[in-house]
Amino acid sequence: MSKRLIESTVEALLALLLVSLSGGLASIAIGYLRQGMGSTPLWSVFHRGIYLPLMLSSLYLIRRGFGKWGLRDMGLNRGEGIKINLQYGVVAFSASALSYLPFLVALLPFYAGQLSPFVETMGRMSVPTIALLYVAYSPMILIDSPIPEEVVFRGYYQGMLTERFNSGVGILSSTLFFGLQHSLIHRDWHPGMVAATIPLGLILALTYQETRSLIPVITAHFLINFLMAYPMIFYAAGHTSIALLACLAIATASIAILASHRRMARKIFINETTPLKSLDVSSIILVIFFMALPLAFSFMAIMFRSRIV
Repeated sequence: MSKRLIESTVEALLALLLVSLSGGLASIAIGYLRQGMGSTPLWSVFHRGIYLPLMLSSLYLIRRGFGKWGLRDMGLNRGEGIKINLQYGVVAFSASALSYLPFLVALLPFYAGQLSPFVETMGRMSVPTIALLYVAYSPMILIDSPIPEEVVFRGYYQGMLTERFNSGVGILSSTLFFGLQHSLIHRDWHPGMVAATIPLGLILALTYQETRSLIPVITAHFLINFLMAYPMIFYAAGHTSIALLACLAIATASIAILASHRRMARKIFINETTPLKSLDVSSIILVIFFMALPLAFSFMAIMFRSRIV
């Protein structure tokens, strides 16, 4: 076993451990601050306010120690500029939306079932009220998953594996880890929902490889979580026609955006897929290993937490 593989394995396990501990410490701190806060929406805000700095500090120190990286190397930079990065984010969202919409339309009844506790309340609201309430909820969506997940999956994991091995290993390992991790965390998800996260993860990984900035992937991830929820909410509230019109509007806008930003789309989906076509057997073995390693760790961490809670 090569020294590089051993170092990468040790570093990845240490990073996963510290990320898990960061979440655990944040939960413990919230528990001491106020009993029962976990049942309120504010739990997410306070928890992420503690978890994000702890997690980012842990990953920075690990990468600083193992790879001599600074924060810019983990994607915490403006890259070509805020405007360009936001455009890349919108392009990545558009491609993601087109890949996700078939799953979304097919699974609208399932999504509606997940929202069943709120159906009666939403049914009494007008469509504009539902839309505005969800806009007010958007900051929680941003800090809940787009920021922490992109820091871990793209900024750290993909970046570390790309530096240690090659971009193909980094892209595919982070993609599969990102997609299959959702099946462990969200046990109540439909298999189709988990399957849909794999092409989303690939698009985000390719975008990060092209820009080397977290701004585009956080932007795309946020827009996916935010805008794609509207059809689910409208459908659950009984507005089926509006839900389908929202899907059509997202698809139409996505096609228009990709057509008007063909150059950016070409850079992401042609230039950055080239390394994937030249993966050899050893690289594929590395992808399988660095996909299975964090999943096994996550499974054991979930089992451990379930026993002590």
